[in-house]
Amino acid sequence: RRADFRFTAAAASLRQSQGTMIFKSEKMIRFHHCDPAGIVFFPHYLVLCHETLEDWIETGLGIGFGNLLMQRRLGTPAVSVHCEFVAPSRFSELVTFELGVKRLGNSSVTLRIHAQRNGQVRMRAELVIVIADLNELRGVAIPDDLRAGMQRPVLTGALDSSWGCSASCATRTTRRRANECAKRCRISNTCHSAAWRAVSGG
Repeated sequence: RRADFRFTAAAASLRQSQGTMIFKSEKMIRFHHCDPAGIVFFPHYLVLCHETLEDWIETGLGIGFGNLLMQRRLGTPAVSVHCEFVAPSRFSELVTFELGVKRLGNSSVTLRIHAQRNGQVRMRAELVIVIADLNELRGVAIPDDLRAGMQRPVLTGALDSSWGCSASCATRTTRRRANECAKRCRISNTCHSAAWRAVSGG
């Protein structure tokens, strides 16, 4: 059973499939996203991922990202980012970003975001964000209203199934799969930030 719920004119939606809720947001690839070759310059994918996170909190959770930051003084800094750039996205294309929750901790949330167009995956990212008190600059427990909303789209395999190099790589036993995984690992980019790790607590 599948249902789509439209939230905004920007085509943000939640898709329910086999018990899994996946938030979707469509993004136009604009001139400022691209390098001289006319394809997305890879750091801009992280900006688009953050926009997807904002869309999710704003329309998917109904919390309001501006309200979260400015009134409640809670932020969502990233402490770990892992990206795979699978295929180029070009100027003027409409690309769908899909977000799902992999894990909820005490103050941290692990997210998976895929960018795809017409079924072709362009980029995969796994982000660990922390709910942080912006006045004290420290991690805090995820508020009940945020946690309740975040529990709805917990992944049960929908995005995991198309993820390239995951923790399961270490447990794969066949030579063919090991070689495939090694190829993926060589083309993946990993970025880790320790700025908030000491305060994450989850």
